[in-house]
Amino acid sequence: MDGVENQKGLSKKSYMVIASALFAAVLIVIVILTANYNAVERKRQAAVKKSAMNQQQMSEETKRLHNQIMSLESEVAQNPTDVSKVTDLANSYFDIGNFGKAITYYEKVLKVTPDNPNILIDMGVCYFNLSKSDSAIFYLKKALSVDPNHKQGLYNLGIIYYNLNKTDEAVSVWKKLIQIHGNSREAQNARKFIEQISKQSKTL
Repeated sequence: MDGVENQKGLSKKSYMVIASALFAAVLIVIVILTANYNAVERKRQAAVKKSAMNQQQMSEETKRLHNQIMSLESEVAQNPTDVSKVTDLANSYFDIGNFGKAITYYEKVLKVTPDNPNILIDMGVCYFNLSKSDSAIFYLKKALSVDPNHKQGLYNLGIIYYNLNKTDEAVSVWKKLIQIHGNSREAQNARKFIEQISKQSKTL
C-alpha cells in the first residue's frame, strides 16, 4: 500500500510540475504578446502622430502658397507687364496643381518672351497634367528647338512619350539626355526607365 501511495504522491507531484510549467509557458506567451502589442501600438501612435504632423505641414505650406498667390495677384493687377511677377504667379499656380491658371499666366509671359525654354517646358508639363498630350509634346519640342540640349526638356519629353507607350521615342530622347548630361539626376532616372523598358521587351 505504501508503494501505491508513494506512486500516487509522485503522480500528483508530476501533475503539479507539469501544470506549473504550463502556467509559466502561458504567462510567458502573454508577456510576449503584451510586449508585441505595446510595440505595435507605439508604432501605430507614432505613425498617426507623423501623419498628423505631415498634414499640418502640408496645410501650412498650402496656406503659405495661397497667401503668396493672393499677394502676387494684387501685384500683377497693378503692374501686368512685370514679367518676373507674372512668372512667379504662374509658378505658384503650378505648385498647387492649378495647371489651367498656370497656363493662363505662362501664356502672358510667352507673349513677351516667346522663346523662353523654361516657360515652354512648364507649359508642356501643365498640358500633360491636364491629359492634353499633343499640346504637351508641342511645347516640349518647341523648347528643344530653342535649346536642343535642355536637360529638363529632354527628360520630360521622354516621360510624355513613355506614358503614351511610345517607348522607342522615349528611349531615343533619353539616350541623348544621358549622352549630354550623364551625371545628372535626370539621366540616372532615364537609365532606370530604359532598363525597365528593356526588361519588359524581353519578357514579351
